[in-house]
Amino acid sequence: MSETSANPADIASRYIYSKNDYSSNGVKHSAFVPPSAYPNELSVCIISNLPEPEIWKIGAETRKDKPIKARADMLVSAVQEISDEQGGFLQVLIDGIPHPRHANIKNLPLQISLQRVVATELAKKSKLTMS
Repeated sequence: MSETSANPADIASRYIYSKNDYSSNGVKHSAFVPPSAYPNELSVCIISNLPEPEIWKIGAETRKDKPIKARADMLVSAVQEISDEQGGFLQVLIDGIPHPRHANIKNLPLQISLQRVVATELAKKSKLTMS
């Protein structure tokens, strides 16, 4: 399946599997640090117009090895306002794998210090939703 750009009005959600990635103050930047296997992208799900139970079900089906603790919800347009390291902007691209609503935040910086800056911006723009 080819990637398509998410609608800026959509809501993207990053599932959080570790208590270390959030607190009573909200989502921590660590929730948005990309995995070493894919250093310039982050997995999210487009959750617009879905009932809460369905949002949690998608996360549980997508990653069966760990229970979901929370999620970070943000507008796609807010993600697209963040600059990448080349002077462009982050993109949210729907790839539909492993779920039709799966997407990736693309163009994350490869440099660790810049990843932290972008991760902090994403955390500020997100809303914590508890399971």
